[in-house]
Parts: sequence; structure tokens; C-alpha cells
Amino acid sequence: MIKKKIVIIGCGLIGFIYAKVLKQLNCEVVAIADPDIKRLKKTLKICSEKTQSYKNHLELFKNVEVNKYDIVAIAVPAKDQLKIIKKFSEIKKHILCEKPFTRNYKEAKIALKLCEKNKINLAVGFKMRYENVFQKLKEIILSKKLGNIKYVSISYYQKKPYQKWAISNGIHRESFVHPLDLLIWIFGKKIKIKFFEKNYSRINGQKLDTFLKMDKINFFISNRWLNKYANFAGVGGSTDFVLNAIGSKGQLVLIRPNFIKVFLENKTINYKLPKFDYDLPFYKEWKSFINYINTNKPGELVINRSTLDFHRIIDKI
Repeated sequence: MIKKKIVIIGCGLIGFIYAKVLKQLNCEVVAIADPDIKRLKKTLKICSEKTQSYKNHLELFKNVEVNKYDIVAIAVPAKDQLKIIKKFSEIKKHILCEKPFTRNYKEAKIALKLCEKNKINLAVGFKMRYENVFQKLKEIILSKKLGNIKYVSISYYQKKPYQKWAISNGIHRESFVHPLDLLIWIFGKKIKIKFFEKNYSRINGQKLDTFLKMDKINFFISNRWLNKYANFAGVGGSTDFVLNAIGSKGQLVLIRPNFIKVFLENKTINYKLPKFDYDLPFYKEWKSFINYINTNKPGELVINRSTLDFHRIIDKI
């Protein structure tokens, strides 16, 4: 297999992880870009000696030869994603863009059309799809072990982010999008929003309660950014995501990162999952994206027109 050559735009937490997992996948990081010199230096330390660095995507675009790379990894705030997609889609570079994939449905549609026009592969990074606990959840639900699902509730509480751009973007685009994408991934894109209640408070943080429905299944997502984070679920704050699914044959409780318990009429099943590795889902995601480029098989990726599915709901909030 030909080694893939990649440039990374944005060297914050996600861009840094991208560089780490791409090295593990034997890919070449040709260049990186970020306005923060400290982040650039930190990321350069895990790249090769040949990796070039620039202060923004325009400098990189201008100075790195077009034939020196195949893929662009975009790990910047939503407000900057469309202009980067425009620039690199014109030179036919495949793109993996970190969620939320632009600021809204209108921008996402423009980005999608550019990628379709230039016949390049586009994917949006939703790393939770690649976490062991959620892959096991999907397997259990699709196996009908719980029978027909009737109700799913999710509580997703986190500490309020420190980045001004994240706060401005809002809890619905930065946080709510994760449980929403999981529901779309498992149950399909026909999910519709029925009712929501939001409150953006400087004192208490942002909160969003959303009721959704698909056929005979009801969904509820309770999402919080808390100024005073209360170690949700009582385990050091690490278990920030709790899901409860009720079906015609049983019930399931999931606590991220690695707890699933199923209650059936005659037995209880405890699932043993591997120790949580924060970087591993990104590794799996990138492996899947590279395979998609090589084989046109998307696996669990959010690709092409499916990148619009979550925006249709988020734009209503």
C-alpha cells in the first residue's frame, strides 16, 4: 500500500492527536499549520525532521507543492472550516474535517458541493463512533437482544470549555452533536426533533434538553456545560456520558468509557470492555478514512451527503 502523505491544519488537542496516530499508521505528515508557535513546536516533536510548519493554512497552501500530499486534516474551529475546505478542494485533496463541519447547514452544503464537484473524498470526524463502548452498544441494539427499542435517554455533562470560540459556537454544535450523531449512526437519519429547551447562563453554563422521535422510538438528550463540574456519575468526572435504552425484552445501561450492563427477564449481562484509550478511536477513524480512499468503502465514517444529516437537526436549535 502506498504511504499516504498528509497536512494538518490546526495543532490543538485534536490536531496533535492526529499527528500521533498518523505516525502509528505509517503515514507521512508533510506539513502542519497553526498560529500558536507553542502548539506548532509541540506537534513538530512527534513528526519527522522533514515536516514543515506554517502559521496558517494559506502559508501552507502557498509553500507546499501540490504533489507532495494527498490528504488535508482540518482540526480548527467551525468558523474557519469552510474557507479551508474551499481552498484545498480546488486542488483535489481528500479531506477529513473535525466536527461540527462548518457553522451550519448552509455552509456544510456549500462545502459538500465543492467536494463533489472536485471528486474528492470527504469525511467528518466523529470519534465516538470508534469508541469500544459505543461500538458494543450498536452491536447489542442491532442484535435485537433488547427487542424493539422504545426509549433511549442520554445524559452528557461536561465542564464548561475555556475556549471563547467553543462557547460562542454553543453547546449544540460542540457537545450535543456527539450524542445526536450516535443516535443517527445506530437508528438512522429519519430522527426528527420534537421539542427542545435551552438556557445559556454565564453563571451556570449552557444547558440543552432535547426530545426527538423516530417511528415508535422516543429519544431524550440532556446536555450540560457546567461552571461547577460535579464529577458526573460519581467517578472523578471521567464518566461524563450515561445512556439508558429500554426495549420490549430488556433494558441497557451504558456509562462511558467502558461500562455496559444489560437487564433481561431471566438474566443480567455485564460486558467487559478494554481499558479506555483516548487516542485509539482517532487511530481507528484515520485507518478507516485511508481505507475509504483506497477502496471506496466508508465503514463507520460520516461521509459525503451524510455530513448534512446532523446539521438538519442542529440548525433548528
